[in-house]
Amino acid sequence: MLIHTNLLKKFFLLVSALLLTILNAWGASAFAAVSLTSVTPSCGQAGITNITLLGSGFPSGAIPPASVTITLTRAGGGSPVTTAPRSIISVSGTMRKVSFIVPSSISVQSPTVY
Repeated sequence: MLIHTNLLKKFFLLVSALLLTILNAWGASAFAAVSLTSVTPSCGQAGITNITLLGSGFPSGAIPPASVTITLTRAGGGSPVTTAPRSIISVSGTMRKVSFIVPSSISVQSPTVY
């Protein structure tokens, strides 16, 4: 059950956005399109591997991980898979490092682009 993140990176960079659902302090939902700069490591195993995304376009200020939902969708279509980040670290301005574990609900027989 490996997901090849080089393919993942290419897909994300082609689309150039990851949709993050961010709940503001008043509990209302907001969406932010985030441009990704990098995705590491080069591959991941569901339920085990920690993936780190570096992106820009995040709202300013602290963003608690519990307020964010990461949505992964197979490049060829299919049902989206969601997960919460383990951490969100401010790098500079609107740049953040977002780390998450590949969801264990993803089950693939060969490397798959998400």
